[in-house]
Amino acid sequence: MHGVKCQRVTYTPKENGMTYSYSISKEDEKNSPDVNGTIKPENKNPGEFMIKLTHAPWSRIWYRVMYTDYEKIAVEYTCVDGTLCYMATISVLHRFPVRWPSLEPGLEQFNITSLLTPSLKLYINMLDHTECENEQ
Repeated sequence: MHGVKCQRVTYTPKENGMTYSYSISKEDEKNSPDVNGTIKPENKNPGEFMIKLTHAPWSRIWYRVMYTDYEKIAVEYTCVDGTLCYMATISVLHRFPVRWPSLEPGLEQFNITSLLTPSLKLYINMLDHTECENEQ
């Protein structure tokens, strides 16, 4: 899995769950089309979801909101099933563009260092998502 320069997710409530639109503006220096799918709650935990993508109906993405303050930041865990192995990611998402000189000070200012163990931090790449067009 690789990072992209700009991505957005828009959620719309529906009777039987939620639909969402996932938009990637720039990936590998080229534009990518929008990808759509559905997201529905899983289990009794309101922060756990299962995502099915329209372009890949066989896929299942397990998604959990680990932390959010609803105003500035959210920490999300995703897991994609695989034939031989799975792929898991942890994303720290910001509502507004930020620039961190390094990972640790950025995590400390939001008091979320306890969510990421030292071994997990070894695999985290910092990405610049400040190149979004039409930012609001």
